[in-house]
Amino acid sequence: MAVLWLGVLPKISKDPGIQQQFRLREQQGVDSAAMFYSDLPAVKTATDRLDQLEQNNPNLFWLP
Repeated sequence: MAVLWLGVLPKISKDPGIQQQFRLREQQGVDSAAMFYSDLPAVKTATDRLDQLEQNNPNLFWLP
């Protein structure tokens, strides 16, 4: 496990394709170090919007 964590994963993270994905996520405002995706600021915005939609139409996502 230590070889994987300390050897293989750091080497993979230096791959140009992986680096490009890191940059893309940063541009999108995704913090790859966030413990959970719910820790991201965009989640609050999306949740607030969904709450507003549900208040305006309680049956939007499920039948009564």
